[in-house]
Amino acid sequence: MGMLPPGSDRSLPPDALIRGGHKLDIKVTPAADAHHPLARMMLAFFAGKQRADTLPSRTDLPHRDLLPVLPFFFMLEPTGEDMTDWRFRLVGHGITARLGADPTGLCISEIYEPTQVSRNAVSYSGVATSRAPHITTGSFHGIDREFLTFEIVHLPMLGNDERTIWILGGLFFND
Repeated sequence: MGMLPPGSDRSLPPDALIRGGHKLDIKVTPAADAHHPLARMMLAFFAGKQRADTLPSRTDLPHRDLLPVLPFFFMLEPTGEDMTDWRFRLVGHGITARLGADPTGLCISEIYEPTQVSRNAVSYSGVATSRAPHITTGSFHGIDREFLTFEIVHLPMLGNDERTIWILGGLFFND
């Protein structure tokens, strides 16, 4: 996971990491339920953790119950206590291959359109504080990937320190 696609150059400036130098512009709509089989698998794993009165932890992953999901995983860590920016700590190769770039190590402020940074940060902090899943459906715009539609699952998880709430995400493409 987090591997660079062939021909990628990590020395490029962050906004050039997305092909054409465009930042991510995603259009999403909240969804009540997950429909993609891998999204449902991820939510079932989370429900099992909830029954045990805990959250998934960075130390739990990768987990064999989630092996089919791993290429479509991503993890976000808040960069500060105010949760206004989040860093991609890990991005699966199923995502990087579709995007043509690897945002691992970059903050959402570096890769999203400026108008979307705050909205996404608020969404992630809402998942972290509520400790509840958040599901959306949507599509990409402005990066020559408009043909890709997807379902995203955001789950709260414990980060490396076992205290800070990170986001465990799954980006599942509708093929």
